[in-house]
Amino acid sequence: MKISKDLMDALMMLSFIILVLVATSDFENTAMKNILMIGSGVVVAISVTGRVLAAKKILKRNNLYQKNFYPDIRLLLPE
Repeated sequence: MKISKDLMDALMMLSFIILVLVATSDFENTAMKNILMIGSGVVVAISVTGRVLAAKKILKRNNLYQKNFYPDIRLLLPE
């Protein structure tokens, strides 16, 4: 099953917003607050991991990914 990049971005943003709102609001039942925070935190972690893996896959497919890439420090120093 192929998931759209835009859908993954929207899900990640929505989960992060829910995580912030739940964390900053007062709940009478702390167990429910913890369950909501853990659930939305897991969704955020999965979506971020999916984005990173998808980006690596695209780079590998386009032969732009180098495992041991270190930029030349001389390029960063002023002359």
